Amino acid sequence: MERQPRHTLITPAHNSVWCLPDWFEGIAAQSLRPDEIMLGIDSCEDTAQRALELVEQWPQLPVSVYWFPTHVGCYVIRNTLAELAQGDYLHLFDADDIMLPDHIEHMAELAQGGEYVLAASKVVEKGKPERTMVCHGVACVKRETLMRFNGFEGWPCGADSELIFRLAANGIRVTSSRKITMTVRKHAGSLTRRPDTGMHTKMRQKYKNECARRKKHPQWVGQLQTGYCYQIKPGDSIGAAGAEFLNIDELPSTEIEMRQLDNLTDPFDVECVGGGFALWNFCAMRSYLPLGVKENKQETVGWDYAISRKLHKAKFAVKMHPGVLCKHDNQGMGGLSAPCRVGNKKD
Repeated sequence: MERQPRHTLITPAHNSVWCLPDWFEGIAAQSLRPDEIMLGIDSCEDTAQRALELVEQWPQLPVSVYWFPTHVGCYVIRNTLAELAQGDYLHLFDADDIMLPDHIEHMAELAQGGEYVLAASKVVEKGKPERTMVCHGVACVKRETLMRFNGFEGWPCGADSELIFRLAANGIRVTSSRKITMTVRKHAGSLTRRPDTGMHTKMRQKYKNECARRKKHPQWVGQLQTGYCYQIKPGDSIGAAGAEFLNIDELPSTEIEMRQLDNLTDPFDVECVGGGFALWNFCAMRSYLPLGVKENKQETVGWDYAISRKLHKAKFAVKMHPGVLCKHDNQGMGGLSAPCRVGNKKD
């Protein structure tokens, strides 16, 4: 019997306490429920706490909550969770939008041919007449397609439009639903309404110009940009444990043996995406400190493999994907960009 495709819903959330109940209710009402639901909290503790409360209220929904200790933006969260996702199809949806009961099923049907499918939406905004539009930020796509073209740029705004141009230029058909399956709620916190990222801001114009430039280079494909995160569950502490170790200059800079390895708790509670830097943080959070880090922070390559070997000898598995070497920025940060996962070895 042919295996049925699996569907993963991916949603970033920031300052979303007010809208998360509607998000949960919309998912619960779906005619086709996702097999996997991934909610990425963008360094907002109130939103994380509310999400964990709702997870307990909706135990029938397979919602996994991922905490991003530093603010990375919705596009990096989408990339990161897409890398972790187990589904064949990814459904990209925003926390402040309302999902109508047939949204997942309808979008899944349209995406079967391999297209990148955009949703049709009703738009409501205080003081303005109701209208409809094609929503660039809500889409369904095969996971393989998104990964092959390295996902979204990690921009603060406009990256969904850039991805559409890039996919189309590389032979992926981009289409949109004719049926309205969702409602967009425009508000002061929307990316298109905020004073820094709104439609008429300098920042928005900057990325519009960059998209126009890239249309002249249709084969351009970037690198997958991911962020550091870990899964949180009801009862977990939020925030401080991860954020404490995110400043690379505050980490020890001399050769220090990893310690307390025998105290490592279930590492599947933490899934690291972001490569060497993520693995660094994974170890630092548990007092496993890297070997061979030089004082000037410019020679960090190789320490992650040393950690991997130590974890391996201690009967823990480390899965590293092929990556590329990042250039160090003016803050001295760099390392391997490949995503990694750390977890118990299977018996």
